[in-house]
Amino acid sequence: MRPEPFHDTLTPVSERTSHEMTTTDGIWRALANQQRRSLLAALRDGPKTTTELVERFPELTRFAVMKHIAVLREIDLVRTREDGPRRINSLNAVPLRMLYEELVDGYQDLWARQLIGVKRHAEQRAREPHEAKRASADSDELASSD
Repeated sequence: MRPEPFHDTLTPVSERTSHEMTTTDGIWRALANQQRRSLLAALRDGPKTTTELVERFPELTRFAVMKHIAVLREIDLVRTREDGPRRINSLNAVPLRMLYEELVDGYQDLWARQLIGVKRHAEQRAREPHEAKRASADSDELASSD
């Protein structure tokens, strides 16, 4: 079965599938856009109104910021609440953490084994000169005692 296409527009939630909004692929597609990553980085410092985000990114129009926030909201990376006429946007890091764990967990043991191998190799190389000196000293000692 082919995955659902990712809509990079303000397609209403009712027209999107829940699969599309929650898949790892949807998160990757959203994060592929540098402007969205920049918006998420701005929200790391704490909640911001849409106006604050528009002011922080003068190269984007208000509509572009709202569009990017909508895409991030659709995949649950941004949560928005209304406070009178203001919309306050906050970062929801849970999907990012889940993505991180999905990606890292599969490789964590591999990385640990490789690092242990590197450590053992380095320790062995560090011991070799000392062992060679000790063997030479032992051989000199045996030769002088004869």
